[in-house]
This record gives sequence, structure tokens and C-alpha cells, in this order.
Amino acid sequence: MSYDAINSLVNNWGMGIEGAIPDSWFNEINKPNINLLEVGFGKGNLLKRLDHNDGPVLYGLEASQTNFRYAKTEQQLNAQLSLCDISTERFQYPDGYFDIVVLLEVLEHIMSPIHCILEIKRILKSDGLFIFSWPEERLISGIGKEEDNSKRQYGDGYHSFPYPGLFKYENTRVFLNQFYFKIIDEEKQDYHIFFKMENKKVDRPEILDIVNGDYENLYDDIITPPKLII
Repeated sequence: MSYDAINSLVNNWGMGIEGAIPDSWFNEINKPNINLLEVGFGKGNLLKRLDHNDGPVLYGLEASQTNFRYAKTEQQLNAQLSLCDISTERFQYPDGYFDIVVLLEVLEHIMSPIHCILEIKRILKSDGLFIFSWPEERLISGIGKEEDNSKRQYGDGYHSFPYPGLFKYENTRVFLNQFYFKIIDEEKQDYHIFFKMENKKVDRPEILDIVNGDYENLYDDIITPPKLII
């Protein structure tokens, strides 16, 4: 099992990003009798906040053995935790199992973001909630220029990612719309952008299942938001 991350950057390792989730969103996911999965749980900080008698039933996937051991031994979470290379391996859960999936500052690091998103879509219920965050453009090497010299580690940007262009704001919105996630709210916190989305199970082919056809028309309702009715 490997980190599956660039420069061994792993979710939540001392970042405290879980504290940046908007309060109203946190209250929405902090409910009993729902199944919640965090993909790339890092040190387990978010799961620890949610770990109480009246909280959700907790699950977590993590690629880093170091983080996994920390969450198990130090945090002592009451959660079902598993090691998984989220960039290549099938998630071990059945279709439509989760009410909520959380993915914080992870997707930009992995080599196969499409695989990860497809698996999240598969295991999330219809109209299930998907909480997602990523760093804003000025932190990404090759796209933005970090104004704070103390945060500049990799040239002009803070992070070096496999697919920096994917995480330009408009590109990220289009990417998620392709998989029929409906963005119902968004918020910027410090250097991070958060999307709250619903998983739409539409009665039409998935884009990645179409290998031939009129791609110009296929993408019309994705590139032009008013035509995307979900």
C-alpha cells in the first residue's frame, strides 16, 4: 500500500481542514442513524469530531499506512476504517450504501481522480450528500502565484499536483457536473473552496460509457449550466 500522493501530501496531516467546513454543513452531516464515509481521512480529525453517541455511523478509507495507524491507535475512533488506494482500487462498499461522503483536499493529489469520483458516485445514495473541498488556484503550482511567501514551497504555487488544470475553479465545476453531481451550495474558507452537492442518478448514459458519438452535442448541457437540468 502506497501513499498514492504527490510529494507525500496526505489529507488532514496537521492541516485542520475539517474545522473549515461551514457550521451549517457540519450540523447537516452530524446526525444519528446515517452512514457517513470520509475518503482520505488523514489523521482522522473530522471523524473524531463526529464520533459521539448521537452522531452518524462512521466509515473511513485512507491510502497512507502512517495516517491509518495514527487514526486507529491515537484517535481510537469508533469507526470502520480501511486501507485503500483510492486512485486504483474498488471501494469495498455496495452501491448506494452511504447517505454522505466527504472528500477534503484529496482529489488533487491522486493519479486517477476519475476513478475516485466514479466510486464515490457508485456508493452514494441517490440524492445523497457529497462534501468536497480543494485548494484555490493560487496555491497550485503552475496555475497560481502564492502571495504569502511563507506558504510558497513549490515554485510559484504551494502545491504540485498531477493535473493542476483540473482544479481551476470553472474546470472543477464542469468535471463534477459531468458525473451528475448537483452543486447546491459553495463556500470559500481561507485558501480552500468547499462544494456541497447532491448525487443525481439520471436516466441517461454516463459520459465515460460513451466511446463514440457527437461529443459536441454531448457536452452542450454540461458546458452551458442553464441547459443542465438535474
